[in-house]
Amino acid sequence: MSIFSTSISTSVGPGGAAVTFDQNDKRREERVRVELPVDLGGADGLTCDVSASGMFFETSTALEMGDTINFSVEFDAPGGKRILRCSGNIVRTTVRDNRLGVAVRIVESRMEGAGTFRENRATVNNL
Repeated sequence: MSIFSTSISTSVGPGGAAVTFDQNDKRREERVRVELPVDLGGADGLTCDVSASGMFFETSTALEMGDTINFSVEFDAPGGKRILRCSGNIVRTTVRDNRLGVAVRIVESRMEGAGTFRENRATVNNL
């Protein structure tokens, strides 16, 4: 018998992706488990989970803890395709199944709508 109880729910997220929420997660920001493509500018990856202040993704590209990286994530939204362009600091890396897992704390982000002139800029504070 486990002393840990889990409270995990799954729903349909952006682009029809399965989104899983862990309601027992005690992190500062709510994390959403979702697979979205990550563009690292010449390399790619796939998110495992995303929050307002960071994300964890897997890639085959060599990255180092402490590096500052620029990346973007594209997803479908009710108003059409959106691109989240980010700058962040790598706070953890792990190797599993010949891929590198990368935890990044987002320092700055900008949301762009594909084909529109509207941009929303946001800086993540108090990380």
